Amino acid sequence: MQPGYLEVYQRLKQEGTVLILDMGWEDDLSYNKYRDYFDLADFYTPNLKEALYLTGTSQPLDALKILSGWFSKAIVKLGDQGCLIQDDDGIWLVPHIKEFQSVDATGAGDAFLSGFIYGLHHQADFRTAILYGNIMGGMAVTKVGCLSASLTEDELLSYASRYIDLIQKQ
Repeated sequence: MQPGYLEVYQRLKQEGTVLILDMGWEDDLSYNKYRDYFDLADFYTPNLKEALYLTGTSQPLDALKILSGWFSKAIVKLGDQGCLIQDDDGIWLVPHIKEFQSVDATGAGDAFLSGFIYGLHHQADFRTAILYGNIMGGMAVTKVGCLSASLTEDELLSYASRYIDLIQKQ
Protein backbone atom coordinates (compact mmCIF):
# COMPACT_ATOMS: atom_id res chain seq x y z
CA MET A 1 0.00 0.00 0.00
CA GLN A 2 1.26 3.44 -0.91
CA PRO A 3 -0.39 6.81 -0.19
CA GLY A 4 -2.65 8.20 -2.86
CA TYR A 5 -4.76 5.13 -3.64
CA LEU A 6 -7.09 4.97 -0.65
CA GLU A 7 -10.22 4.31 -2.72
CA VAL A 8 -8.50 1.46 -4.55
CA TYR A 9 -7.40 -0.08 -1.24
CA GLN A 10 -10.88 0.28 0.21
CA ARG A 11 -12.32 -1.62 -2.75
CA LEU A 12 -9.61 -4.30 -2.54
CA LYS A 13 -10.26 -4.72 1.19
CA GLN A 14 -13.97 -5.17 0.53
CA GLU A 15 -13.07 -7.91 -1.95
CA GLY A 16 -11.00 -9.73 0.69
CA THR A 17 -7.49 -8.75 -0.40
CA VAL A 18 -4.79 -8.88 2.28
CA LEU A 19 -3.19 -5.43 2.45
CA ILE A 20 0.37 -4.70 3.57
CA LEU A 21 1.37 -1.13 4.36
CA ASP A 22 5.00 -0.36 3.66
CA MET A 23 6.03 3.25 3.18
CA GLY A 24 9.29 5.07 2.77
CA TRP A 25 10.74 7.47 5.29
CA GLU A 26 9.02 10.83 5.71
CA ASP A 27 9.91 13.52 8.21
CA ASP A 28 6.22 14.02 8.92
CA LEU A 29 5.41 10.33 9.37
CA SER A 30 2.52 10.04 11.82
CA TYR A 31 -0.36 7.79 12.71
CA ASN A 32 -2.84 10.58 12.12
CA LYS A 33 -1.50 11.28 8.63
CA TYR A 34 -1.93 7.62 7.60
CA ARG A 35 -4.79 6.61 9.88
CA ASP A 36 -7.07 5.60 7.01
CA TYR A 37 -4.32 3.36 5.61
CA PHE A 38 -3.54 1.85 9.00
CA ASP A 39 -7.23 1.09 9.47
CA LEU A 40 -7.32 -0.85 6.18
CA ALA A 41 -3.97 -2.63 6.38
CA ASP A 42 -3.66 -6.17 7.65
CA PHE A 43 0.08 -5.71 8.21
CA TYR A 44 2.49 -2.80 8.56
CA THR A 45 6.19 -3.51 7.98
CA PRO A 46 8.23 -0.62 9.42
CA ASN A 47 11.96 -0.69 9.87
CA LEU A 48 13.29 0.25 13.29
CA LYS A 49 13.76 3.95 12.50
CA GLU A 50 10.20 4.23 11.15
CA ALA A 51 8.68 2.28 14.06
CA LEU A 52 10.45 4.36 16.72
CA TYR A 53 9.61 7.67 15.05
CA LEU A 54 5.97 6.77 14.40
CA THR A 55 5.37 5.54 17.94
CA GLY A 56 7.45 8.21 19.67
CA THR A 57 9.46 5.59 21.53
CA SER A 58 13.16 4.84 21.83
CA GLN A 59 13.14 1.05 22.19
CA PRO A 60 12.02 -1.59 19.67
CA LEU A 61 9.94 -3.48 22.23
CA ASP A 62 8.05 -0.32 23.21
CA ALA A 63 7.34 0.44 19.54
CA LEU A 64 6.17 -3.13 18.98
CA LYS A 65 3.77 -2.90 21.92
CA ILE A 66 2.19 0.25 20.48
CA LEU A 67 1.99 -1.26 16.99
CA SER A 68 0.33 -4.36 18.44
CA GLY A 69 -2.50 -2.09 19.55
CA TRP A 70 -3.04 -1.20 15.89
CA PHE A 71 -2.43 -4.64 14.34
CA SER A 72 -3.16 -8.13 15.65
CA LYS A 73 0.24 -9.20 14.28
CA ALA A 74 2.84 -6.47 14.71
CA ILE A 75 6.24 -6.23 13.03
CA VAL A 76 9.41 -4.20 13.59
CA LYS A 77 12.22 -4.96 11.16
CA LEU A 78 15.57 -4.73 12.97
CA GLY A 79 17.93 -4.96 9.98
CA ASP A 80 20.79 -7.31 10.74
CA GLN A 81 19.15 -8.25 14.05
CA GLY A 82 16.11 -9.87 12.40
CA CYS A 83 12.51 -8.95 13.15
CA LEU A 84 10.73 -8.39 16.41
CA ILE A 85 7.13 -9.50 16.06
CA GLN A 86 4.05 -10.01 18.17
CA ASP A 87 1.30 -12.51 17.45
CA ASP A 88 -1.41 -14.27 19.46
CA ASP A 89 1.25 -16.37 21.22
CA GLY A 90 3.46 -13.50 22.37
CA ILE A 91 6.55 -11.62 21.31
CA TRP A 92 9.17 -13.29 19.12
CA LEU A 93 12.55 -12.53 17.62
CA VAL A 94 12.81 -13.97 14.13
CA PRO A 95 16.53 -14.24 13.34
CA HIS A 96 18.45 -12.68 10.52
CA ILE A 97 20.47 -15.08 8.41
CA LYS A 98 23.99 -14.97 9.82
CA GLU A 99 25.66 -16.51 6.80
CA PHE A 100 24.55 -13.57 4.61
CA GLN A 101 27.13 -10.77 4.69
CA SER A 102 25.77 -7.29 4.02
CA VAL A 103 27.33 -5.42 1.10
CA ASP A 104 24.52 -3.05 0.06
CA ALA A 105 21.11 -2.62 1.67
CA THR A 106 19.46 -1.37 -1.52
CA GLY A 107 16.26 -3.32 -2.08
CA ALA A 108 16.34 -5.21 1.21
CA GLY A 109 12.91 -3.97 2.27
CA ASP A 110 11.29 -4.94 -1.02
CA ALA A 111 13.01 -8.32 -0.93
CA PHE A 112 11.74 -8.81 2.63
CA LEU A 113 8.22 -8.11 1.37
CA SER A 114 8.60 -10.67 -1.41
CA GLY A 115 9.45 -13.39 1.11
CA PHE A 116 6.75 -12.31 3.55
CA ILE A 117 4.12 -12.23 0.79
CA TYR A 118 5.31 -15.63 -0.44
CA GLY A 119 4.69 -17.00 3.04
CA LEU A 120 1.25 -15.44 3.30
CA HIS A 121 0.31 -16.67 -0.17
CA HIS A 122 1.38 -20.22 0.70
CA GLN A 123 -0.49 -20.02 4.02
CA ALA A 124 2.59 -20.28 6.21
CA ASP A 125 2.10 -19.26 9.80
CA PHE A 126 3.02 -15.64 10.62
CA ARG A 127 6.43 -16.40 12.13
CA THR A 128 7.46 -18.56 9.16
CA ALA A 129 6.27 -15.89 6.70
CA ILE A 130 8.45 -13.35 8.54
CA LEU A 131 11.38 -15.78 8.39
CA TYR A 132 10.89 -16.05 4.63
CA GLY A 133 11.02 -12.27 4.51
CA ASN A 134 14.24 -12.20 6.54
CA ILE A 135 15.81 -14.78 4.25
CA MET A 136 14.91 -12.91 1.07
CA GLY A 137 15.92 -9.54 2.54
CA GLY A 138 19.14 -11.02 3.88
CA MET A 139 20.11 -12.47 0.53
CA ALA A 140 19.33 -9.18 -1.22
CA VAL A 141 22.02 -7.32 0.73
CA THR A 142 24.84 -9.69 -0.25
CA LYS A 143 25.51 -7.93 -3.57
CA VAL A 144 25.49 -4.35 -4.80
CA GLY A 145 22.22 -3.14 -6.26
CA CYS A 146 18.56 -3.92 -6.01
CA LEU A 147 17.75 -7.54 -6.94
CA SER A 148 21.36 -8.44 -7.73
CA ALA A 149 21.13 -11.42 -5.38
CA SER A 150 18.13 -13.70 -5.16
CA LEU A 151 17.04 -17.21 -4.25
CA THR A 152 15.02 -19.93 -5.88
CA GLU A 153 11.99 -21.27 -4.08
CA ASP A 154 13.89 -24.44 -3.15
CA GLU A 155 16.78 -22.37 -1.74
CA LEU A 156 14.36 -20.24 0.28
CA LEU A 157 12.70 -23.29 1.77
CA SER A 158 16.07 -24.90 2.51
CA TYR A 159 17.26 -21.83 4.45
CA ALA A 160 13.93 -21.70 6.27
CA SER A 161 14.25 -25.31 7.38
CA ARG A 162 17.69 -24.52 8.85
CA TYR A 163 16.59 -21.33 10.66
CA ILE A 164 13.02 -22.09 11.78
CA ASP A 165 14.15 -23.45 15.16
CA LEU A 166 16.06 -20.22 15.88
CA ILE A 167 12.88 -18.16 16.25
CA GLN A 168 12.91 -17.19 19.91
CA LYS A 169 10.09 -16.24 22.23
CA GLN A 170 10.97 -13.05 24.05
